[in-house]
Amino acid sequence: MPQLGDFQSQMMMLAGIVMLGWFLARRQISMRRRLHQQSTADRDLRKQRDVTDRPTAMPLSTAPPEMQRWQVEMLDLQRELKAELDMKIVVVQTLIRQADERISSLRSHAK
Repeated sequence: MPQLGDFQSQMMMLAGIVMLGWFLARRQISMRRRLHQQSTADRDLRKQRDVTDRPTAMPLSTAPPEMQRWQVEMLDLQRELKAELDMKIVVVQTLIRQADERISSLRSHAK
């Protein structure tokens, strides 16, 4: 096997370093491209998920008809119960006001 000269061995070393650099640069570029494609795909998936998960104007608008009827019945019941509670609150407030008036009149008569 013939001996290589110093110049030839240095050139071979330089060629090896250049090839290694070229290989690593190509690998880095392909990794960046793959990450960019993956992040773009993730961003598109997030956008699609946000569109499908976005709350609609009316809750359960995409639910089956039975569920929508049940929801309407619950909303009607809620309104009725709220009206009853509001009326009872008004009655209690009126009774408290009348009791306060009677207490003040009894105190004024007792003096």
